[in-house]
Amino acid sequence: MKNYCFAIVLVFATLLSSFAQSSTDKAHFGIQSGVGWSDMTAAAYSNKTGFVGGLFGSFNLGKQFSIQPELNLQLQRIGYEQLPIVVESKYINLPILVKYRLGLTRFSVFAGPQIGFNLGGAHAISEDSKEKIENYKSINFSGVAGIDYKIALPSKDKSIIIKAQHYTGLTDFVQYFSLVPEDKGYRYSGFMLLVGLEIF
Repeated sequence: MKNYCFAIVLVFATLLSSFAQSSTDKAHFGIQSGVGWSDMTAAAYSNKTGFVGGLFGSFNLGKQFSIQPELNLQLQRIGYEQLPIVVESKYINLPILVKYRLGLTRFSVFAGPQIGFNLGGAHAISEDSKEKIENYKSINFSGVAGIDYKIALPSKDKSIIIKAQHYTGLTDFVQYFSLVPEDKGYRYSGFMLLVGLEIF
């Protein structure tokens, strides 16, 4: 597991280095955290709140466009509607977002692909038991889209960013359901609210 996490961080660092070298303007880096509400398509499950937090880099591609790779740790929690059971799984997610600033405003819209690496499978948790779910896929692909608002701080090159985003799974996340038609598979979707701080 340690080697697995190290490899993910190395990939993220490589992405940051590549974008920093190709950026036409100064790059910005920061941290972010917030909450997410996860859901599961084609199943009788309900949203549950989970923690999200991580790092990001922002690289300008002109006055309006920028690229923002991120590395986020997300706890995805889903409740089963028929029984008092919560399905929990942890992911390290690597989205690469293309951002467009809306005119001269502080608002930006963004979208892009995301690859998620599962940490330790998933567990069905009730009041008196915790059972690991078998055949869980280790990699998940998603699409991400959202909007953010940037608040400049008095300190030079520092800003607070308030972000709302939605993600939709593009692949089934449990191997057992691999025979289900692609348009009816079990996939994650959800919504996140994040607050970020550009450190430099």
